[in-house]
Amino acid sequence: MIILILIFSLIIRLISIDQSLWLDEAISVVYATNSSFKYFVTEYPIGDFHPPGYFAILWIWIKTFGDSEISVRFPSLVFGVLTILLTFLVGKELFSKKVALVASIFLSLAPLHVYYSQEARMYAFAAFAAILSTYLLIKLVQFKKYFFVLYGLSLSLVLYSDYLAYLILPAHFIYIFFYRKKAIKTVLLSYLIAFLLFIPWLLILPTQLKSGLQTATNVEGWSNIVGGVTLKQILLLPIKIIFGRVGIDNFSLYIFFGLIFSVPFVFGLYNAIGRKNEKTFLLFMSVFLPIIGAILISFFVPVFSYFRFVFILPLLYLLLALGLFQLKETLKKVLIGFMILTEVYLSFTYLLNPLFHREDWKEAVDFVTKREFKNTTVVFENNETLAPFIYYFMKKGSNQTLLAGLKSVPALNVDNVYDFSNLARQGKEILLFEYLIDVTDPKKLLMKQLEANGYRKINTYDFRGVGFIYQYKYMEGFQ
Repeated sequence: MIILILIFSLIIRLISIDQSLWLDEAISVVYATNSSFKYFVTEYPIGDFHPPGYFAILWIWIKTFGDSEISVRFPSLVFGVLTILLTFLVGKELFSKKVALVASIFLSLAPLHVYYSQEARMYAFAAFAAILSTYLLIKLVQFKKYFFVLYGLSLSLVLYSDYLAYLILPAHFIYIFFYRKKAIKTVLLSYLIAFLLFIPWLLILPTQLKSGLQTATNVEGWSNIVGGVTLKQILLLPIKIIFGRVGIDNFSLYIFFGLIFSVPFVFGLYNAIGRKNEKTFLLFMSVFLPIIGAILISFFVPVFSYFRFVFILPLLYLLLALGLFQLKETLKKVLIGFMILTEVYLSFTYLLNPLFHREDWKEAVDFVTKREFKNTTVVFENNETLAPFIYYFMKKGSNQTLLAGLKSVPALNVDNVYDFSNLARQGKEILLFEYLIDVTDPKKLLMKQLEANGYRKINTYDFRGVGFIYQYKYMEGFQ
């Protein structure tokens, strides 16, 4: 049965996997393609503010299999499917084969897990590392010889995956402290192995922390983008776990369906948490301690964003499946069936409806490189040409002029804006990407500078996730 679940999981994660790369994916892919391995795993992660583990995997993968959308996302797909297998194995070790199968089905269809199994970022890798370490911890406390080495290696994967996933380590240790004190020395030895393997990155980590804090301080609104702790961000976590990336414009309907779709979670988690024993304690700590820890950390460093919690999903669905199996037979079957149908609907709504896909840079670049724009200068509300544009632009082989419209971000005054007087004298038309304007140019100084140089907006085009592209034409005397 688990083999069928894994095959099904693989198939649905292949649907629409070739959709356009979005900003964060494209930045990593462009740098991996054009950088040395040393630079990509030692210097690039400083600005990306993640450990280098996933970047090492991505660099090797791209050099071996190329940089198409499908190729660069395939490692995440593999990690996603392996995570489902490990969820089954953990469930079978802790509870029963039936609970394990239901939990793996839940995860295979989980909208948020499906989405991030299709993304060229580290979140599926972090989920794999977290559930692998949990599985090996269970084996370790069963007094399996030499498992302390494997557990230590799995913890090093966690350390190299994503910073928020680190909170799985104290969750594991608290479980050991309360229920398996005899294993503390062995577990500490595993932690030592992980620490020793992590030393190379510890030499770079202080520089990365300094860079991240400077960015959060200098760029207005940055904490809201990367994960400042607000009531909205906290509420988004359960909402996104249920809905994934599918949204409903009508807020009242969103709340209504959210309450309905949450019914299996309420029944399941309430019953699971009510079973106060060693096994549920391990899962409970591994799910909720990271959430509480992230809230506390975010008062100092903004890290609380729902997508950073993909690593708790396998453990959450194990708790959910366990709780639902405590219900009376009829109610159990109804809620499990309802949960599966809900996940099928939401996941396939995302997979088959382009409205919920990632930023459509592919179409945006196709549009601006059309013949009628071949002499047009493409300008960005940024101090650099945006990576997803470069990714698709290079494949087009176009010779259009690209221009970073800002000298620095955020643009605080007109001195931070490119001087367009020369383009105006040449009568050059401009296509302006407003992407991230609220962060890079909140005062819209670039647009004001264009108008001051005689440019007039003549057309506006809209692309999903990319935002507006404005067509400007020089009008002599229009100032």
